[in-house]
Amino acid sequence: LAEVTRDAAHSMGIAVVDVATLSADHNACSRQPWVNGISPKSGAAFHPTITGARATAQAIAKQLAES
Repeated sequence: LAEVTRDAAHSMGIAVVDVATLSADHNACSRQPWVNGISPKSGAAFHPTITGARATAQAIAKQLAES
């Protein structure tokens, strides 16, 4: 899905923040997860943690500043 989205955006000249690559080492089972597992203490299951949301926002802000 990430590859198809990236390719479609690039074909239209749209910048993409590749969060799939950015967060590759931060899955729900990692030492520093950016996404909740099945039974989170806070937030929704399989949704970004506050750390993941911040990292995503920072990457988007960086992309916008470079555009």
